[in-house]
Amino acid sequence: MAGAGLSLKAYDNLYGTTYGHLFGEWVEYARRHYMHFNRQGEVEWFALFVDPIERTIMRLYDETSAYASLCVTPYVYPQDRQFGALLYETSVRQLGWNDPAKPLIEFHPDPRFALIALLLAREVGDRTTEDRIRARAEAAYEPRRFGENDDFFGWFFNNGEDWPRGQLAALAMTAEIGERGAWTRLFEQPNLDKFSEPTVRGVDFPHLGIAQAWNDRAAGALCVETYAATSSLRGSPTTWQVTNLPDANAVKVTCDGADFTAWRVADAATITVDSDIDDHAFRILTGYHGDAGSGSGSEFGSRSSGRSAQSAQSAQSATTGRSGPAAKTLYVPSQASGRSCCG
Repeated sequence: MAGAGLSLKAYDNLYGTTYGHLFGEWVEYARRHYMHFNRQGEVEWFALFVDPIERTIMRLYDETSAYASLCVTPYVYPQDRQFGALLYETSVRQLGWNDPAKPLIEFHPDPRFALIALLLAREVGDRTTEDRIRARAEAAYEPRRFGENDDFFGWFFNNGEDWPRGQLAALAMTAEIGERGAWTRLFEQPNLDKFSEPTVRGVDFPHLGIAQAWNDRAAGALCVETYAATSSLRGSPTTWQVTNLPDANAVKVTCDGADFTAWRVADAATITVDSDIDDHAFRILTGYHGDAGSGSGSEFGSRSSGRSAQSAQSAQSATTGRSGPAAKTLYVPSQASGRSCCG
């Protein structure tokens, strides 16, 4: 439900709907029925699985109880920071991962739990926990290059496989590339203008890679940085396009600081760039300074933030000292296992 709520939040941002309020209702119910708080207001346990027909809650005990709350926190935090922070802080404290005086023990062989904690530590600015888990990941999760000429990078987790597993590797990379708060901003302040801004498309990946592509509105320029994603093809010819241009015939292009003329107009809003597979910095004067009439990104973003604030207030006012009417609890014992383009 936490993941579904975050999906609804993203949908609301795109289409101006108000389905996200359902998450606030779930939080209030979850606080009463799916977790238990001690006298200090800390989460003692969070349900790993609930069977409403059998009225049964599966919960974990001891340190591993933190795994259940940790799993939902990436979905909760962008929607309700106060509740999400409570779940995160309780989880890393129970596990001892935020305490440099304790060994960092993974209580389950699946690395996704530590990776989730790494993502959240980076998100909330918990440098102590982030540094500890990152050191663990670098030492134990097999980060390495692969492919012909080692052109690609992935996390292999010592599975003895030829390719990195998608879900785990994607989770590791999410924690690698995002700055503090980036995960939350994706849902609170989504960039909706990108759907109408000048855009790069038709890239011959994985032969050619795009290191960055962003619109400098003040200058009316699109900055595009390319690289040889397949190094054996470096220098080979390639093409790519820029679309959503105000006037394709008025475009001017420079490459690596020099005038560049190897491009042509495809239609009134599109140009085709003839280049090669290599490291280049393109500056395309598009004349685009933003669509002053849309305002959709900030409008929908502020609506969503307002609903999140209401949900947080509602959740905070909910009773925190009751565990709800769960009839049975299943016991599961813990197991210890040991570069700039535009200048």
